[in-house]
Order: sequence, then structure tokens, then C-alpha cells
Amino acid sequence: SCYPAFGLGFIPRTLARLKDQSGQTPWPQVSLQILSSKDVRNRVASGLSDFGLMADELSVDGIQHSVFATFPGVVVMPQGHALARFKIIQPAQLAETPFLALNPEDASRRRLDETLASHGVSLRIALQTPYAASVCELALRGLGVGLVNPITALDYAERGLVVRRLSVEVSFACLLVLPAGKVLSGTATQFLSLMRLQLAEDQRRLRSYLA
Repeated sequence: SCYPAFGLGFIPRTLARLKDQSGQTPWPQVSLQILSSKDVRNRVASGLSDFGLMADELSVDGIQHSVFATFPGVVVMPQGHALARFKIIQPAQLAETPFLALNPEDASRRRLDETLASHGVSLRIALQTPYAASVCELALRGLGVGLVNPITALDYAERGLVVRRLSVEVSFACLLVLPAGKVLSGTATQFLSLMRLQLAEDQRRLRSYLA
């Protein structure tokens, strides 16, 4: 099970890596369930999924968990936007344009609000959505700018979305969760190793868009 920030692009890329590595060898049937973080947590807790990836805004009591990835969010916008000429975006600049925000209950949204408040900045929120992929799609279509998980932004950068650093760090965290007491199979362990390799590759590719 996986939340959309990683489930829509990152996990398919990892599955392609698994296929390439397996060659002609038959590989096991895979069930990829793309769900909200709440549903990922509940599915893992009930033992319906071997493991899951979720955001960090929910309690993980009763399940095994560790940080799979953490990184600063990136500012996304359409090509030709007034802010696209800057390599690094300052907090005050975010107030100059309609902002595409994650929902208030999102942990990274709360961190963004707290950081901007400390700089005396208020956002002009045009739209709110629970998913970083929606922010990227809306930004790509010229509806504003947003701050998202860079792994999600990578999928859209290849379609022309402009990705920029923010001068202050607002972190995004992805948690790896397993059922309590769960011992992963050899296949699941192998897939987790491939996920880590794919994460490293994605981060290298992202740096080229931020350079």
C-alpha cells in the first residue's frame, strides 16, 4: 500500500527496475494499492499489506515504522511564471502569486504555515487539495504555484513543470510501515532494496532540474 505522493510515479519506476533486473525470470504477482495515508496505515495494521509508505501526519501506534525518506519541499510553477527566473524562491515571493496548498491537516502544510508565519508571510491560497500530484497538475496548467514533495514533482518536471528550491527548509517525510511483528519475505526485502536504489536515482535526477 502506498500514498499517492510515492505511489503514482515512484513505485511504478521501482517496479520497472524489478522487471529489468528479473529479465525473463517470472516475478511474483504484485498488488499495488494507492490509498490515503490513513487507509495505508489501517491496511498495514490489519495485515492486509506486507508494508506501506505513508506521510507523517498520522499516529503509527501499533505498527512498525521508520523514516524511508525525508527532504525539503520544492516550489513548483508553470513555465513562463514570473518566479521561474529565480533559482531560489524567498518566502515573501510566495505571497505574490496564487498559491496551491495542501490541506491544513497535512503535516508539511502545517510546517509551511509555521515557517511563513515566522517570516511574517501570509499566502494567497487559491486552491487546497490533499495530494501533491494535484498541486503539480494544477501548477502545470497555470493555476498558481505550490510547495510539494520533490519525488512527486519529478514526475511532472519531465512534462515541463518548473521546480525551484525554497530558501527556507520545509520538510516532507515518507514513512515505511509494517504490521507489528512482521518479518518480511525475501521478495519484499528485495523490493525494499530496489526502492532505496530508485530513491537515490530520483534524487540525482531531481538535482539536474534544480541546478
